[in-house]
Amino acid sequence: MRISLFIIIIFTLLVAPFTARALSIVPNDPHFTTQYYTHQIHADEAWGYSVGSKDVVIAVIDAGVDIDHPDLKDQIWINGDEIAGNNIDDDKNGFIDDRNGWNFVENNPDTRPQFNDYTIEGASHGTLVAGIISATGNNKEGIAGVSWQSKIMPIRALNSVGEGEAENATAAIRYAVENGAHIINLSFVGGKFNQDFYNAIRYAFDRGVLVVAAIGNDAAGSTTKLSGGNLDERPSYPACFGSAKEQLVIGVGAVDKNNIKTEFSNFGKTCIDLNAPAVDIVGAQARNSALGSPFTASYSGFWRGTSFAAPQVSGVAALIKSINPRYTNKEITAVLLDTADAIDEYNTPELKGLLGKGLVNARRALRASAPATFIPQDPIELSLLQRDNAALWISDSVSQIAKPSALFPVTVTFKNKGGITWQPHLISIVITDLQGKSTLFRGDALGYQNAQNVLPSQAASLSGILTTPKQPGVYKIIFELRYKGAAVRGGKVYKTITVKK
Repeated sequence: MRISLFIIIIFTLLVAPFTARALSIVPNDPHFTTQYYTHQIHADEAWGYSVGSKDVVIAVIDAGVDIDHPDLKDQIWINGDEIAGNNIDDDKNGFIDDRNGWNFVENNPDTRPQFNDYTIEGASHGTLVAGIISATGNNKEGIAGVSWQSKIMPIRALNSVGEGEAENATAAIRYAVENGAHIINLSFVGGKFNQDFYNAIRYAFDRGVLVVAAIGNDAAGSTTKLSGGNLDERPSYPACFGSAKEQLVIGVGAVDKNNIKTEFSNFGKTCIDLNAPAVDIVGAQARNSALGSPFTASYSGFWRGTSFAAPQVSGVAALIKSINPRYTNKEITAVLLDTADAIDEYNTPELKGLLGKGLVNARRALRASAPATFIPQDPIELSLLQRDNAALWISDSVSQIAKPSALFPVTVTFKNKGGITWQPHLISIVITDLQGKSTLFRGDALGYQNAQNVLPSQAASLSGILTTPKQPGVYKIIFELRYKGAAVRGGKVYKTITVKK
């Protein structure tokens, strides 16, 4: 079977940005103002919960990813068990030198787009998809991915025209699963059922890997009349693998800026589960200076197609996995579907029930996934705190011996060694064991009793009264200084306390 990548697309050079609406969190990436969709799917509000985790890996099975792109080079998955360039299969996984994934089209470790035979759309496609998912956020470069800090595993299974064979896609899926991907993004479609391809999707599902796929762009020319693109009559794969009882794939359709189904996005009672905005998309451009424009630019727009809706859902799935690593693919799917925004009211009545659960909502998904006690925090502010905030232990009053169930007064003094002034009501000390978990010592976090700000180079004494454990024993605990809930560099004191009768 030949898998064709269908992109309904408008391509121009990057021009003046749109005016962005008010955002909860605004990274400093210069083209972020063009990323209207982050607000529409509430990703900007979800970032207070998580901006992704380096431990979460999303496989982009596509036409290649520019792994040297300035907005992606720090996001590319590294096979730590493989030594690049030594012509040895160091990790014994069957692939030689696969340091950053594998190219199943040319059967080599070069996962970048190839330019011997290409179209602009095909060569750029995988890089655009990867950037939507995980371009580095708040780095003063280009755009911000939905999951800023998650890793991209680039796998080339389509050529640079945007076409490929089912056997390559099948092998790519198995490679992604066997090499640790948590999520697989498939922004391509094929018109025929293929058993081996289905088996690969089933293989991923059974091993806990979430698969997200575009539903295709076959609908023709109207948002008010249904003409073509009905997946109930003419299914597209891989989005249509699975059944109502078994969600093997999350199929993603495209809406415009007003939550109206785009004229090109497919539809139906089956196959489509969620939607995301996919018109006027500005993204990370594959580069090849030898070819001239547009490949001399690092960013381009304005693109459209369900290919660019799917990676938004993959990015939100990565955020969920980041904040709750124990979630399975089934649990992530349930959260995504249960927290989606209904969009029937924006669309013509004849589309009712044909657009899945609606629009993906990142904020609701993250709020549903976070622990009940989690308090959202601005990730940009937290990064500044990590960089500029530091402390130095000066003294403490912590007894080494105590009786069971006894009152246990504690005082710890730190000097402010950073460049941030500490506001008194935002300073605290949290008590944990050596693994960072709660201890049997009971009581509130130790607080700063002075009403004055603590300037850099000044000292702060924090005190409180704890209750010792009922059970006698030797307890190793940490007193950790926190400011605005974030750990302060250098602000830990390790103590061994013996509780005995």
